[in-house]
Amino acid sequence: MNHLHRMTKTPVQQRINERRQLQNTQLSIQIAHSRNDLALMGCIFEGDAVDVSTQGIQLKVGHPVVMGSELDLWITMGTPPEKFFLHGTVKWSMPSSKTSLHIIGIQLIEKPNTDFEYWAAHLQQHFNLPLIHQI
Repeated sequence: MNHLHRMTKTPVQQRINERRQLQNTQLSIQIAHSRNDLALMGCIFEGDAVDVSTQGIQLKVGHPVVMGSELDLWITMGTPPEKFFLHGTVKWSMPSSKTSLHIIGIQLIEKPNTDFEYWAAHLQQHFNLPLIHQI
């Protein structure tokens, strides 16, 4: 056969295969811009991130967020607080099995005029996380 069969992973398989980094980290995220859901603009989510890495964030939020939503984010974390401007895409959203919250997975994307490199370096320096660059 001359055709290639591409297997796609479900959002749950993607979460399982991604390496966990920091868990239950206090942070604040403000949605600076949302290209797909204007109601999200200006929303602030404060609380625990389920997982944090140089590549993404799993976050508990009060409502579902549409998969594929592109977000510009202001993320504040650490003591003393550090602030980062990042861009990401919502890769999955599902209700929490333990609470009325939803858990979303945001893949962070390195883009010009963002703090992606500073974010990765900060996590590596303060939390000993590996520097992982996207291809």
